[in-house]
Amino acid sequence: MSSLTLKQTSSMNNVTAIPHSMLLADDDEVVVAAPRNQVIEGELVKEGHVFKNWKTRWFRLEDGYLLYFKSKNSSSPIDKVPLRGSRVSKKPFHHKPNCFELMAVSMRKIFLLQAKSAREVDFWVNEIEKAGVLARSPSSPSLK
Repeated sequence: MSSLTLKQTSSMNNVTAIPHSMLLADDDEVVVAAPRNQVIEGELVKEGHVFKNWKTRWFRLEDGYLLYFKSKNSSSPIDKVPLRGSRVSKKPFHHKPNCFELMAVSMRKIFLLQAKSAREVDFWVNEIEKAGVLARSPSSPSLK
């Protein structure tokens, strides 16, 4: 494990942690570990709830919510998923590679998401789990 200021490879160039605090390098790939209460954002592919088609969306993880937008430049989110009480898990046996599932208990919805690599799946699952734990803590901004 090494502490660096900023390093990015093409395999992780669609995930941004602001600011970058720690990077774990392994075989020319980089996993970004973001500091607590920082914005995490990046591109994922999401399965639709009604028509079950897959669309690329821009996701932002902040203040106990996972927000998703039509594109990186969109100003207002399509939806805001509360992470309090949510569960996230990898879906290695799904017919599409690099999928994971977010069960938003308070919304009674399951979001099926796809990242570009297994490393990005690990990154998003880890960050969503951490955000869910923080959303349950009494000092969380999402509870105020």
